[in-house]
Amino acid sequence: MHGNGVLTSYEGTYIGQFRNDKPHGKGQYVFRDGDVMHGHGSLVDDNGTYVGQLKNDKKCGRGKMEYSTGVVYDGEWVNDIKQGHGVCHWNDGDTYEGSLEFNLQHGQGTVTLANGQKFTAKFYRGKKV
Repeated sequence: MHGNGVLTSYEGTYIGQFRNDKPHGKGQYVFRDGDVMHGHGSLVDDNGTYVGQLKNDKKCGRGKMEYSTGVVYDGEWVNDIKQGHGVCHWNDGDTYEGSLEFNLQHGQGTVTLANGQKFTAKFYRGKKV
């Protein structure tokens, strides 16, 4: 197939552009459970909305996740895990900018509290050391 079309599989349905019988270009993938992955690098599910790089249907590379809870993370991802440098804004107004590993603050980072106070510290598995 070449051009626009629909491909239905056990996992869901892709609607969009094709090249050489494979999804290519603009499109949207709707999983059986209702989750949607768009060809432009956005992923919408019960957790919230992700816009950024995807690899093998996972957040990978640079991207921004706006969680349904109101928390926002903008940074690096590896296989759906916050990994590398990023900025996290919590609902209480606090912000963390720095290194993350396995979704936790890990390494050098700066915390800015909602009241404007700021400190830089080292973190190990989510805890200040």
